[in-house]
Amino acid sequence: MNIVFVVITVLYGLLSIIAGVLGLKQKKSSRLATLMMITGGAFLIMSVMFEKNNSILSCITLLVGLVLNHISAILSGIKIHGKVKVGHHIIRLIISSVVMILYFV
Repeated sequence: MNIVFVVITVLYGLLSIIAGVLGLKQKKSSRLATLMMITGGAFLIMSVMFEKNNSILSCITLLVGLVLNHISAILSGIKIHGKVKVGHHIIRLIISSVVMILYFV
């Protein structure tokens, strides 16, 4: 397992969980979106743990976590700002792409 993949994925997962927990305290944020962010972050961390035992389960868990984070960010952006901030999602897409590339390397 690539150590860079592990560090980036676990860090991204932890930051997603922290963002979700902080989002639960805000009145403007969507409860569904914040719960999706927390779940997505947990899935990212679980994907690293599954990597050693079951690579298919790990890959599916990783994809689900990344997709949940993206959907959550879109829902939060619409709820809080009234629109989707494209630059924010391009950065998320780049990070997710790097994570996926590192997974397969």
